[in-house]
Amino acid sequence: ENHPKVENDWRARGLPLVIVPDNAAEFHASDLILAFNELGIEILYPRSRGPQMKGAVERFFKTLAVALIHRLHGTTFSNSQERGDYPSEERASLTLQELDGLVLRWIVDVYHQKTHRGLYGKTPAEAWLTGEIERTPRLPNDLDALEAVLGLRHSARVHHYGIELDGQQYHSPELGELGRRLGPQARVDV
Repeated sequence: ENHPKVENDWRARGLPLVIVPDNAAEFHASDLILAFNELGIEILYPRSRGPQMKGAVERFFKTLAVALIHRLHGTTFSNSQERGDYPSEERASLTLQELDGLVLRWIVDVYHQKTHRGLYGKTPAEAWLTGEIERTPRLPNDLDALEAVLGLRHSARVHHYGIELDGQQYHSPELGELGRRLGPQARVDV
């Protein structure tokens, strides 16, 4: 609905079994690790400074850059030699929202519709559909619970009146029972 120019379906959905992020700090954040553990998602960190450990991702970024990004007005190219005296700043003319739409359309209508040697002549769209037949994607049962799992967490002490977070007090019979069972120094993740 938000991208009427996209012609094909992007069937990719569900919770992954495994992710292979880069080693940026945000992928090592304790909140994210706790959330992935609760969702049953395994995190496989590649060795630092080892792009060969995530070749498929690096290859995709190169394909995206060559086939789309470096063809747009204002591209900075892949290096300064290739850029030469091209006035990237003067030619830049896209908003982030427009770029998002172009990338989405390229992925769904171009990249996912071309056969790939690594997929034995199938398109990514066909490979996904075959995968769905073999294993139904895991979908979250409750979107509110998913949002809570993926939210920021804070540790709060359980007092006789409940917990306090950002100047707000929260209490329930279940929280009171938990505080009694865990003792006076009980802390919970909120």
